[in-house]
Amino acid sequence: MTEFDAEAFDSQLTTAILGRRFTALDRVPSTQDLAREVAGESLRNPDGEVVLAEFQTQGRGRLRRAWSSPPNVNLLFSLILCPRARIARPTLITLLMGGSVREALTTGSGVAATLKWPNDVLIDGRKVAGILTEEGRRPDGRPFWVVGVGINVNGAREDLTGKLAHTATTVRAESGHETSREELLARLFAIFEERYGAMQRGELDDLLAWLRRRLGGMGAAVRVRVGDGEVTGAAAGLDDDGALVVRTSHGALSRVEAGDDVEWL
Repeated sequence: MTEFDAEAFDSQLTTAILGRRFTALDRVPSTQDLAREVAGESLRNPDGEVVLAEFQTQGRGRLRRAWSSPPNVNLLFSLILCPRARIARPTLITLLMGGSVREALTTGSGVAATLKWPNDVLIDGRKVAGILTEEGRRPDGRPFWVVGVGINVNGAREDLTGKLAHTATTVRAESGHETSREELLARLFAIFEERYGAMQRGELDDLLAWLRRRLGGMGAAVRVRVGDGEVTGAAAGLDDDGALVVRTSHGALSRVEAGDDVEWL
């Protein structure tokens, strides 16, 4: 496997903002932590800046779960967003990135991917990508978001060991061929930049409609652990903030946040 070719990526990039400032590294503890440091110390606007790494020693996902990946085969990156308007919907940002990953895979790699609330992309029920969105503050006090993304691209199914052997997959394993990581990332940024622009313009109704058409698992049973209790029911939809709506066996509707411990049954 070859290292990510930043020049080849740049030659295919069609965005106005996303990926125009791009750092590709061989090995880091976490692209998420490095991007947060860049954004938190930047005196200029780092909107759209990207940190990508071939290997992470301390990669993580939602609820502080570890994310491991062999080098030179997958996409591991963090994207800094500094929207002009205050956007208090981090779950919606995560879902929009997940929907964009799903779109990029489906249109470019020939696989039928599905968006799973709140932060996963699946192929045939197996996880192929995960997203983590975290908020921070710039030196001037303005908020920023760092969107971390991991996509299993060109690894073999045999690389997935332990629990991952039964729950995860790769684009290569599902499509039967290798995918250009540079082309995939450029396509993903083009798709997401359009959604990001719509969010800043306040076109939330259109964005929510776009997400709801791509969100899988509606009607499936879920268990949500909140504090010492739990709620069990069926996934019933998405509310306007990106939270999951669960209908309990008694017919009541419960709103589930991305920070809650959700188990799909």
